[in-house]
Amino acid sequence: MSETLPTPDPGLLSINTATVRQQWRLPDIISGCAALGIRGIAPWRDQVAEAGLKETAQRIRDAGLFVSGYCRGGMFPAIDGAGRRAARDDNRRAVDEALSVAARCLVLVVGGLPKDGEGRIASKDLAGARSMVRDGLGDLLEYSRSSGMPLAIEPLHPMYAADRACVNTMAQANDLCDELGDDGLGIAVDVHHVWWDPQLKDQIERAGDKRLLAFHVCDWLVPTRDLLLDRGMMGDGVIDLPLIRSWMERAGYRGAHEVEIFFGQRLVEARSGRSAAHLHPPPSDGLLAVATGIVLRSGHQSTRRQTATRLRSVNLLRAAWRRRPCTRTQPRRQAGATKSPPPASAAASAGRRPRTRAPARP
Repeated sequence: MSETLPTPDPGLLSINTATVRQQWRLPDIISGCAALGIRGIAPWRDQVAEAGLKETAQRIRDAGLFVSGYCRGGMFPAIDGAGRRAARDDNRRAVDEALSVAARCLVLVVGGLPKDGEGRIASKDLAGARSMVRDGLGDLLEYSRSSGMPLAIEPLHPMYAADRACVNTMAQANDLCDELGDDGLGIAVDVHHVWWDPQLKDQIERAGDKRLLAFHVCDWLVPTRDLLLDRGMMGDGVIDLPLIRSWMERAGYRGAHEVEIFFGQRLVEARSGRSAAHLHPPPSDGLLAVATGIVLRSGHQSTRRQTATRLRSVNLLRAAWRRRPCTRTQPRRQAGATKSPPPASAAASAGRRPRTRAPARP
């Protein structure tokens, strides 16, 4: 049973920019966060490259935002020495970029089984991949420690072990910190990836405030059909967020609470049977708040656009931590069942196709 916790300081709220990359470019996300009173941001490298590193750093400073984490480094394993050297060089560039935007840490998705030059898995040696991760981390630490940029290992769900990250539990991440030293090395705790772990509480305590560098929140929906896209809106799934938050704070964590939901057009259409044009209001109508999952909940809103414009960071935080029943347990629609026609507003906007991009990978 979760204990009752006070609402966190609204100043701790951060938005991972993957949450709204389908709808806004990075300059718009920065200005949108500032307009909504959201003080933190966690940008992705490809978005920064598109907008310009120096320009992005200046925009973040001008908006008065802090950078809770920079996404991402890692992907250490490779099938040959040339690939591993390329990963080393890219990770050093990631450290330099994180420094430029004054990030609190560089988040590392460490990589899975080695791949060839065309991105195909070329080995089944999982132990060898983990050895490459350890060696790559050790090499990068020599560089990052000299510059003062902390590295945050993000354990990913075991279903990602082959292609994304062969570090899958907090225990594995803690072991790496023990082996390599936790001076400038810690862990990014993403509840979507670790909530299921029976050792989670003990491993959070083991990490302590020195190693707990980032805290990512969303929810696990039932049923989960796509591990990448089924990151639920806080309160709509089965994760006991208040309980995990209490473990983090008891261990000494006082950092940002980063909302990270991959809210893609394909997911919206699959869930609703309606067009994304209907479900994605424009940025001027509070899209940032909608996309972070506070308004767009089936059965919980009637005036979506009006409500979205009134949301502020404290509302987002309350929604992130209040206890709600899971609303995703209803059976799937039976084949051939009649779908309700979209409202007139959907038809009116059918001609406006929203900008689409592939969702960021965690």
